[in-house]
This record gives sequence, C-alpha cells and structure tokens, in this order.
Amino acid sequence: FEIDASAFLEWDASADEAVVESIVYCGGQEQRILASDADSVTFLVLVDAKLRVQAGFDFSVRDSIDRDYVSIGDASIETTIEHQYQVTVTVSGKGGDDVEIDDAVVNPATRLRSVDFGHVEPFYEPEPD
Repeated sequence: FEIDASAFLEWDASADEAVVESIVYCGGQEQRILASDADSVTFLVLVDAKLRVQAGFDFSVRDSIDRDYVSIGDASIETTIEHQYQVTVTVSGKGGDDVEIDDAVVNPATRLRSVDFGHVEPFYEPEPD
C-alpha cells in the first residue's frame, strides 16, 4: 500500500507493519454464490477489518547552499484504520457443524491501496492516555 501524509518538511516513508486487529462479517443474510457442486460451495462475503498500521518516516530539509537534502530526524508513527474487503470463500461439508472452510481469498480489487497518516512531524510523541 501507499503511504499518504502531510508535513511541513520533506519526508520519505516506508511501511513497517500492518496488523489485523479484528475482522467482522458485514454481508447480512445473503451471499453471492459463485459456484457449487456436490461437495462444495464458493461464494463472496464482505468483511470489515480493523488494521493497525505502522510506518517509518524520514524527514529532511533542503540545504540552499549545497542544494541537497539534509536529514533532520525520523519518527515511527502508528494509525488504526478500518477497511472493507470482499472475500471469496469455498466451504465443504454436509451443513450444520459439519462445514469446513477450504479456501478464503481476498478479492484484489478490494485490497488496501493507501493509508493516510494525517499530519506527521519528526520526533513524534503519542498523546498520553
């Protein structure tokens, strides 16, 4: 995913970590069935995921004499976001308690494309709780 942010300095960032904190089914009672046979059913479901994302930011300023950029600090910043995914699920079994998930794949069209970290600054300190 891409990192979006604003800052009063030049910055460069890299994604450090993305952790799924929770996943909640949000598709209601109906699912879109894609395929079925005597042993399995494949369908689409919607899920809301809560993600904790961390990125490392490097800040710099332009040196007007040497005409290059000078590093003035860095920060590791974390944000929590929610994102909706479409998942293709294949299940098999007789129904009831005899159902097994054979496969679950996130639809690439619903993948996380960017994360907005808002305004960022060097020497970032989180607000105390």
